Amino acid sequence: MMQSTRRFLKKPLDEYVSHLPVSVQIIRSSVRVGLIRARLLGANIAKGEVLTFLDAHCECSVGWLEPLLSRIAEQRTRIVCPVIDIIHDETFQTPVMAGGLFSIDKSYFEEIGRMMKKDIWGGDNIEMSFREVNTYY
Repeated sequence: MMQSTRRFLKKPLDEYVSHLPVSVQIIRSSVRVGLIRARLLGANIAKGEVLTFLDAHCECSVGWLEPLLSRIAEQRTRIVCPVIDIIHDETFQTPVMAGGLFSIDKSYFEEIGRMMKKDIWGGDNIEMSFREVNTYY
């Protein structure tokens, strides 16, 4: 069984999230599962209608989530990504989404086949983009 030696990921993290103004649940696996399986663990437990995936290095500003939720409310079959500040701030279309930060209707996530369970990092942005395109075209 693999256990993290990083103490700040244990009780200090639990204490920190207990003081947040929103409900946060820390999910821990007894074995190392990798990025995609970790996301799938969270998706399995999530109770909301929309899933939002963010990599650990992402920092969100006030009001970043509302536009994403609005686009999904308009059409639940959208997978939406926020504007990334280091990229030009005008909206532009791209055939492949950023994999580390996106929101998706939970039932639509199930319909298009979730994500492949894999042990390596990367490719999830291309996979999810292909799943969305292949669902309707």
